Amino acid sequence: MRMISLKIATGILYYIIDAINLLYKTLIQYFWYNTISYGLSPSNAFLIPDLKNQSFLNLYNMLFKTAFLPISAVAIIASSLAVLFYNSFYKPLNPGYNLMKLVAAISIAALSLMIVESVLMELQQGFDYLFKNIGVNWYSFYNFSGGFSKFSVSHPIGSANQEILQFLVLSAYFIAVISLFGVLMMRQALMILMILILPFTTILFSLNIGKKYAKIVWEFIAEMMVYPFLVLLSLYMAYIFSSNIPLQLAFLFVPIVVPAILFFSGRGLTSLPLLSFVGGLTMGTVVSRGIGLTSGLGGTVLSDSIGGSVKNIALSPLQDRIPQKTANMKRSPDSSLPWKQILDEEMKYRKPDSE
Repeated sequence: MRMISLKIATGILYYIIDAINLLYKTLIQYFWYNTISYGLSPSNAFLIPDLKNQSFLNLYNMLFKTAFLPISAVAIIASSLAVLFYNSFYKPLNPGYNLMKLVAAISIAALSLMIVESVLMELQQGFDYLFKNIGVNWYSFYNFSGGFSKFSVSHPIGSANQEILQFLVLSAYFIAVISLFGVLMMRQALMILMILILPFTTILFSLNIGKKYAKIVWEFIAEMMVYPFLVLLSLYMAYIFSSNIPLQLAFLFVPIVVPAILFFSGRGLTSLPLLSFVGGLTMGTVVSRGIGLTSGLGGTVLSDSIGGSVKNIALSPLQDRIPQKTANMKRSPDSSLPWKQILDEEMKYRKPDSE
């Protein structure tokens, strides 16, 4: 009697697991389709429909009209006061250099939406070509994953181990797909938010207090622009290794892990490593050096010291690597080692050769 009850309970448990597996397959296909459609398709991955949304444009224009001019005026006044303060109490500063730096920052800020939208449209064309010509039906997870589709639904009592294994593997697929969907949607939301505040953080680049925030925003947008290419490559590798379920799952989780690596590796947010593999060439440093180069050209025209401005232009790509001298650095008058004291200490422990 007890054995019959155990078989009945086992059979019910296997039917429940089998029903969960069927539900898993339906949910995985549903969320996978939406992941590709809303997060990775060329029309949505590069935000072109979102940036052309009329409500978004109305909000952007309202913020631009109401806040851009006041913030620009505050930046101009603050920069002027800083130059006046330094010229009065510290070493003289070149007013032409600071003026051109401020003009460059305000100009880039005013054109920031146009710049970002132009770059996104160019990237979208290349991504669209890859997306359509690789030869994968991205919208169907059954066609995409051989490891997923080869699981068959059979009678639960006769295939207990297979049902449990299927449940565990489908759970991993479900977590991977849901997580990828969340990461891609969060990427788009953060990019839209960053684009919205980009003009105001770019203006602050002309002030030392706001330079790091401008770099963070520009670097984040630049790295998230190329992120869909990394996701597409990782998913294609998962397609190639679809028969190797553990490796395929690893490739599905790679795009989920990469944003965490971007944010928490390196020396902080201002040195995100995705673009820094080419010698520190992140978007923030590109913008800073571009503004510095423009400022140096302006300083050549507006200042009396042409040679100094030319030197600043020539050294602008190396400013991050040149060690800066400080006022407290002084050379010791006697930097040599105390050889006499060392020799006397050594001789204390030496015995004479003959007593």
